[in-house]
Amino acid sequence: QLSSALDIGPRSKKVSALLELLQLSEATAKTKIGDEQKRGISGGQKRRVTTGEMLLGLHNVYFCDELSNGLDSSITYLLVVAMKEMARVFNSSFVISLLQCPPEVFDLFDNLIVLSEGCLIYSGPIQKAIDHFASIPQFKAESLLVKDRRLDKVSFLEKVVHSID
Repeated sequence: QLSSALDIGPRSKKVSALLELLQLSEATAKTKIGDEQKRGISGGQKRRVTTGEMLLGLHNVYFCDELSNGLDSSITYLLVVAMKEMARVFNSSFVISLLQCPPEVFDLFDNLIVLSEGCLIYSGPIQKAIDHFASIPQFKAESLLVKDRRLDKVSFLEKVVHSID
């Protein structure tokens, strides 16, 4: 449900803005989704349509669990870029859980929460996460590989979490 307190224009303008942000063409907007018997739009388009449906209502916080499940890294990147823009435009927040996050997607985030077996092991700015774990003696050597760009940040953080588990 759209908030009447926000001056965003008619609902059709928001739908058009979402189609553009999610890179869904007007032709896609007029195509039936499809099912097992009838071909419709692609899997990536279906995920973006679902995301667009979620974003049609204005909320302060959106929760997206395993957003990238079944998507390739380019579609995941596109969705996160669109969500980051939505957060900026509508002053909202997204809490997104991703498994096997591609490095280019990881770099889009502002803040990071790292959990291990349900326990919080880091919460803060994404730029400070590597330094935080580098300050722990058992992770210092591998953190140097990240700084030398011989190990990406995501792989390093996965090793940290797996060693804590």
